[in-house]
Parts: sequence; C-alpha cells; structure tokens
Amino acid sequence: MKKTIFSITALLLLAVSCSLEERPYGTIDHEDFYQNEQQCEAALSGVYRIFEIFNSSFVFMSECCSDTWRADATTDDAFLNISPSNPGHGNTMWTKLYAGVMNANEAIYYIERSSLEPDVKARLAAEGRVLRGVAYYYLTSVFDGVPYYTCPVTSFEVQDSIRFLPRTDASEIRRMVYEDIEENALPYFKDGYRKRTSEVKGNRAGYALGLMIMAKCAMWNQDWDAALAPLDSLEKLYGDFKDAPETFETVYPLEKTQWRYKNEDESIFEIQHAWSYTGVQANGNLAQVLTPKFNDGLFDGVAMDGYGTSLPSWNGAYSNKHFARMYYDHNNKNTPTLTSDSKSSIFYPLPVRAKDFDPNANRWNVEIDLEAVRTLKFAVSEKDIRPIDRRALLCLGIGNLQTGEVFGKVKSNGLVWGGPKFWCPDLVQGYDSNNYNLFRYADAILMMAECHAMLDHGNEAVKYYNIIRTRAGVPVQKNFSGSDDMMTLIRAERARELCGEFTRKFDLVRWGMWYDQTRLYNDRLTTAAYKDNWFEYHQYYPIPDKQCALSGYAISNPAYGGK
Repeated sequence: MKKTIFSITALLLLAVSCSLEERPYGTIDHEDFYQNEQQCEAALSGVYRIFEIFNSSFVFMSECCSDTWRADATTDDAFLNISPSNPGHGNTMWTKLYAGVMNANEAIYYIERSSLEPDVKARLAAEGRVLRGVAYYYLTSVFDGVPYYTCPVTSFEVQDSIRFLPRTDASEIRRMVYEDIEENALPYFKDGYRKRTSEVKGNRAGYALGLMIMAKCAMWNQDWDAALAPLDSLEKLYGDFKDAPETFETVYPLEKTQWRYKNEDESIFEIQHAWSYTGVQANGNLAQVLTPKFNDGLFDGVAMDGYGTSLPSWNGAYSNKHFARMYYDHNNKNTPTLTSDSKSSIFYPLPVRAKDFDPNANRWNVEIDLEAVRTLKFAVSEKDIRPIDRRALLCLGIGNLQTGEVFGKVKSNGLVWGGPKFWCPDLVQGYDSNNYNLFRYADAILMMAECHAMLDHGNEAVKYYNIIRTRAGVPVQKNFSGSDDMMTLIRAERARELCGEFTRKFDLVRWGMWYDQTRLYNDRLTTAAYKDNWFEYHQYYPIPDKQCALSGYAISNPAYGGK
C-alpha cells in the first residue's frame, strides 16, 4: 500500500494487562509458523471471525431501525437506547472488527515474508487485504470515521505509537481500502481464482468480494465512476441473468435467494453455517428473529409443517406499514376497502383478501387468496388486476401458502413477519444452520443502476433496474425521467430485493435520509414511548467510552456530547 497509518485497535484492551514477557503481537510463534499454505490459511481463518458480528442484534441495528422492519424486542439496539456508555451491539462490532484488523495485519505481514512460492503467498496476502477491507467497510458504516492502521503490532513501541491518534475520516478510509484492494489484492488473484465465490474452494473471500467492497466504498463516497469499474468486472464475472419473463427461468433463480440454499451461483459472499445435534456446530440465531412468533406448537397461531417445534417464544421482526401491509378499513363495514397506507406500501399488493366483517373484533376477517398465490395476480377490483411481486412470497411471512390461513398479526393489523427467505427447516432452540448471504449479484446490479442514474446515464440506469424487476415478475420501467425519479424507484427496489440483508439503514444513511425516512415510517420508534429518545446523530453508533478512555480521549463522540 502507498501509505501506512497507525491508530488505536482492540489491542488497547490488551495493553493494560500486558507484562514485559508478553508479546504484544499475539500468541503465534512467527519463527515456526507461516511455513506452508495450510498454516497461512489457518492464520487467515482467524480474520473470518469478523463475521461473528452478524446476529440478531445486527438485524435490529441495520434493518429494524429503518423504514422497512420493526421489532418489539426490548434490547437496546431495537429502539436505539444507545450511548457511549451503553453502546449495545456497537461494542461487539468494535471489538470483533478490530480484532479482525489486527489478525489481518499480522497475517498479511508474515505471509508476504514467508518462504512460500511467490504466487501462493501473494494470493493469500490478497485474501487478507480483502478481509481487512470488509472490516473497515463495516466499521465506517457503523461508526463513521474510525482509527485506521495497516501494520502488525510487533513491539511495545508500535503499540504505544498507535494509542493516541484520532479518528480518520471515513471517506479517506474508504478511498484507501479501495486503492489497497485494487493495487495489492486484485492483481494477485490469478485466472484460477478469478471466479464466482461459489466456485472457490471453501467459498473463501477473494476476487469477487474484493470487487464488491471496492464498489461499496466508492458509492459511500459518491464516486460513481470509481464504483462502476469494479461493478463492471463483477458483471463480466457473473454474466447476464438471462431472464425469461414468461417462465422466470434464470441463471440465478429467485427461489435460490432463500438462505437455506447455500453457496449458490449468485452469492458474492456468505457466512458459512452448519448445524449438528452432536459434535462441532457453527450456527446463528437470525432465523428466530425473522420467523413468526412461536408458541404452543404454532407460528403466530398457524401450523407450519417442516419447521422446528422446539423454539423459545420470541417477538421477532415484522414489517412497518410503509414496507408491507394488507389491511381492510374497519370503519367501512359493508365493503372491504384497503386502507391508504396499504395501497402505498412498498410491497403492494399482497395475496390477502377480506372474507367477512367480524363485529365482535371490529375488523374484517382475512384469508390468503390461493389463486393469487398460484397465478401471481391479485384482483384489487374487477378492473384492477395487479401482478404480485414474486419476492413478496419469499421475503414476507403472510401465513400458510398451502392452506390459506394467515398469521395472527396479519389478521389483527395487516402487518407481516419475515418470510421463508429467512426461515430454517431445522431450526432448534433458536439456532439455525442457514448461511447468511451478505453480498450477492442482485445487489451489484442495483448498484450499477444507481451509479448510472446518478451520472444521468438514463438508458443504462433503466436497463439494470429492469433486470431485477423482470426476475421479480413485476412491470418494468419504460423510460428515464431524470435521476431524482429514478433514484426514488431504485430506493424502493433495494428495499424489496435486499430486505433483511443487513443493508437498509446503511443505504438510508448513505443517501442522507435515514432520520427523516425512519421518523416518517418506523412504527416502533415513532410511538410515544420512543419518539423522543432517538436523534439524528443515531445514524452512527458511538465509539464505546472505554475505548475513548484508553486512547486518552484522542478519539471521542462529539455528536453524543463527548469532548
């Protein structure tokens, strides 16, 4: 890399307890390690622990504190009860990601100085650089500017030198991550490793993920041309969706975006999980959050065959009215009429139809329209027949699509749970074996649409936007009426396509509209109990105050009232 910057890391937690005999750079004996490819891969495997940040708290942080999902959980992250002294999941994010930076810096340094064949060690070091870029991408997305460093801590002097430096501007970090991957990682993934991630042995981080992180960093910096360069390379690598609108047969089937399907071709990177009743386990708990509430053998009052029945009761995530609602006006007792917010929701229409009015409950009884599920067309009226977005049946938990019975929440207020995309057939005690798909090709396609829209490349913006629309089975855009109008469409499309994929809050912050959009549409945060307890500065999490103290307050949280 062209420059090296030193700053505080998670190592500061270790500094207060180190004795003179302890090595500040870790527990590996570098004289005997990094001697072969397997040892180097083992060292890099420690960097992959950055992905331990992806749990239910991260869903609350990135999805439920936005305009799409909400959660009734009482955890601090679910309703932004966040401060430097109470950083919630921010503490885990900081610790895990900086531990990953530390491990990556060490691995890169010693791999590059190992006796391995030049091509082998260059590729392995490149993998470390990509993973380090991922860590800084999430650090800047969550905290804004953070301390940045790229060297191993090989002495107490080095450790001391990084302790008192301030935040580095987030845009500068993203620029340096972009350049580091472009110059020092991508060239060293030779032809045999310039593959889709599903084709890489062990599905390890590599060329495709490096391109995606570069593009993400450039888009945060609003450098649209810089973002298009790696996105164009991803398009060459992943190719065309080859849509067939009548049959929905594609190279990348929409049904395969469900997390139970692992390492499918569309994947750019996903967290690997496996469940075992005995032996070693690697699993998560997100399916529990995005599954309808389980109680007495039923999922929100509905029997669902094929899913675990040994679950704790849990108030999971469900839609805001803006995202998905199908509610019939209870004030109109004679004619079933959808409420205005139902008609304006992002996922409209849903295949839910009124049956009859229940005067005791003062609401319309509803059921799933199984014919609409089969045909993917819903008759709002005799003259208004609309297509149903194919993603709605995957992303949204409406009820049992075989029997037509709707979940209790749909009955009571027309809102929906997370859908089959997130459910896990072998969910046991809240732990699931789904892989978590962090980045996939559809995201890159919509990023290309956004870049072209912002550059006023009308035809190209419409082209990439329509690729995703066609696969979803919904009408395409016929023309480009300006970047503002196109961006309105793209923002809604990203909500539909990437729902639940840890992106929504970051997108809204990146667009400069998180606070206003969330204030307008989040049904939980805008209730009387919470509406006065969160502010615009909550778009970024505070750096935990213990980290600020360890730095001698070289890093601080001025937005939160810090020095």
